[in-house]
Amino acid sequence: MCNIVNYLRSSFQYIISMFADGCSSLCSAISRAATGVFSSYPLQDQVVSNRSYSLMPNNHLKDLVDTQKNHLAKLQTLANAGQWQHIQTHTSHGHSGFDWWMFPIKRPSLGKGTRYTVNDEQIKTLKANPEFMKSYRDGVILVAKSWGWDLEKKNDITNDKQKWVGYNVRLGKMIDSLRLFDQQDLLKNLVYFIDMKGIRMTLDPWIQNLLIE
Repeated sequence: MCNIVNYLRSSFQYIISMFADGCSSLCSAISRAATGVFSSYPLQDQVVSNRSYSLMPNNHLKDLVDTQKNHLAKLQTLANAGQWQHIQTHTSHGHSGFDWWMFPIKRPSLGKGTRYTVNDEQIKTLKANPEFMKSYRDGVILVAKSWGWDLEKKNDITNDKQKWVGYNVRLGKMIDSLRLFDQQDLLKNLVYFIDMKGIRMTLDPWIQNLLIE
């Protein structure tokens, strides 16, 4: 019974994050989880390989840039309406699943495959795009505010609606992406809040490893 409870607890966030991708992907993911595929890596994005991927042609970067910008506007609308819960974590709301393009990383995901995956060359191209980088940073800042963390002023703005809810996957992908895009100021302040709130040791091992690499 204990094993079943532990399995359900470790898989819950993954099941929620995969819901928006359709029943087919969800059922496949549950099947893989049941056979013990998942380990300490983030359940939302299963590792395929440790290689650096070159899977998204540069002409697909426009898709990433446009999707990120358009979704940021949706998140800002939610924030203005005080609906921070849909930014904090992946809920049933249609706009609450966004990690893939808001915080792009090198590894392909189980939910989106390689569509929003970036490699070193593509990261360099995106970093040279001022419009994208502003939108990217604004997205990081907005999501952190949903957790009650003001990264710009380094202030704790926690309240009844803006608070840390323990959604490790989103935080981990944000950290990974900030490292890849070398946004040291935001990363430093993010780590500050992680330690100030005393949540470092509650994070999944793969996130803790990112913080010490």
